[in-house]
Amino acid sequence: MLAKSTKRLGIVRYEDFVAAPEREMPRLLQMMGLPWDDRVLRAHENYPQGKIGHGKIKLWEAIRHTPHKPETGLPQREFEIIASVTRPVLDLYGYAARDGRVDLL
Repeated sequence: MLAKSTKRLGIVRYEDFVAAPEREMPRLLQMMGLPWDDRVLRAHENYPQGKIGHGKIKLWEAIRHTPHKPETGLPQREFEIIASVTRPVLDLYGYAARDGRVDLL
């Protein structure tokens, strides 16, 4: 994520995506070189109720901002190693890693 992005590679922050999918989806499609179609914002309508996706996402529901726990559950030493290796990216994109948590600044 520190490398310069190209027209086909960009960064989409999870927090931005769930807060405003109608703003981020056109950007995503543009980065992938795909045409915009507003049906992408209603893709959930194509799944039957009860269909579960990756991360236990309810695919039949619209994207929405939901509270999440930023704790990693890693042992402190492992968390510190990962945080030190990823610090430049965390700093660049506005995150802070401390006390076993990763928070948006």
